[in-house]
Amino acid sequence: MKKKAKILIDVILNFTEVNLKGEEFNITEIVGNRVTLDVNGRKVDFLKRELKISATQDNEQIGQSLIVFRNQGDREAVIIAQHEDTFLIEYEMPRGTTALNIINEHDEEYKKITYLKAKNSKIWGKKIDSELLINNPQSGERF
Repeated sequence: MKKKAKILIDVILNFTEVNLKGEEFNITEIVGNRVTLDVNGRKVDFLKRELKISATQDNEQIGQSLIVFRNQGDREAVIIAQHEDTFLIEYEMPRGTTALNIINEHDEEYKKITYLKAKNSKIWGKKIDSELLINNPQSGERF
């Protein structure tokens, strides 16, 4: 299955602003927080936060961006896995470190989980789309 991404920002190609906001293109590569799209035959790099990535056809929620309040501030997060009405999210701190949380669709409570525990989890281990991860924990093992 090909992954797609919808552009959320105005784009400048060859020093010319091109109105591609809201357009969807195929992803050719994801490395860390960088995503390369095939934009009309040209490879163009974006930051993950500039895109809405469609990770799976059967679940629209995965790859969706959201804002969570953690450590005295709003943080950008991405849903990287789902189990029933519970989601595993990865959020990014201002200096680029990341962390995982388990959140419920129906309330604002959350539970912290390490990358190692998520990787070895019977619930989350096989459901995580690792290409969506920035995977830069402040301490401990990466996914």
